[in-house]
Amino acid sequence: MNFLSSSSAPEARKKVAHGETVGSRTQKNQSSGRSGRSWIEQIFFRPIRGFGRFGFLTHGFTVGYFRSPLRGLGLALLFLTTTAYSQTNTLSDSEIQGRALAQKILAQQPAENFTNIGVLEIRGPKGVRISIPIVFKTSVTETNWQTDYSRHITNEMAGNPTFGGDYCSPLSVIHSPGQANIYRFPNVNPPPTDTNQFYYLTGEETSCSFSESDFWFCDLGLEFFHWPAQKVLKKDIHRSCGCTVLESTNPDPGTNGYSRVVSWVDDESLGIVEAYAYDRNGKQLKDFYPKDFKKINGQWQVQTLIMENVQTGSKSRIEFDLKK
Repeated sequence: MNFLSSSSAPEARKKVAHGETVGSRTQKNQSSGRSGRSWIEQIFFRPIRGFGRFGFLTHGFTVGYFRSPLRGLGLALLFLTTTAYSQTNTLSDSEIQGRALAQKILAQQPAENFTNIGVLEIRGPKGVRISIPIVFKTSVTETNWQTDYSRHITNEMAGNPTFGGDYCSPLSVIHSPGQANIYRFPNVNPPPTDTNQFYYLTGEETSCSFSESDFWFCDLGLEFFHWPAQKVLKKDIHRSCGCTVLESTNPDPGTNGYSRVVSWVDDESLGIVEAYAYDRNGKQLKDFYPKDFKKINGQWQVQTLIMENVQTGSKSRIEFDLKK
């Protein structure tokens, strides 16, 4: 079973997997030309003051989605504000506000190490369903933090397509204040002439599926908040939350990447209430939203995340095992 899925792969990502040596192959995602089901489909759980208020702790993917002490926030904001100051002379007020909001979101980071376990459930375009146990492990240092995304495949599950097949190398997303994300794979079983410990993905290479799901690597790293073009469109009440609608535009979407992402950002917590992603032709490709909440030790936590491909009709959900 592939860790990255779809059709053709550039040479850079072929090196990541070394053919069959890692038990996976790397390929680009391609969106269907079909319109699929309506993106306006409303299957919403009414949140209590929004996604961001809850103690959801899968922080590479969800920075800003839970309220916690932030480390290094002041220095990060100072760096980002100083860097951006000289670039705002030609920007409109809405663009200046958009950059400031994106920078504020990116300046957040978890306060401690933690691990989330759960199940990734995938319903393909033809209705085929698979379930894959997953582990998201976040580690915090003095200078950065990273989340490792991997399958949790036991010996009994290995080779069983119901659980996504065999072991595959974990993806690490490394976040540092004021810097671009780093997407890294371990270099497993390299040829004798290859001395690299890791291989790295950049640009359109991050528009690849995590375990054949509708979640892409760039989704896990919230890459769209790093794009230079950020614009506040309006204020809005969305899913019972007071939100700022932020449009993030990709300067180089490539063949299969997002051209822009429109996010409803909770004004109080900076969490994402919902986000629409658009393909290079300006057509909506995906809809991301949280669904289902559970109260753990007096704190509400997000239990389910949904990513729908509205063009193909596929749907992926991450169901976390929230302990009481």
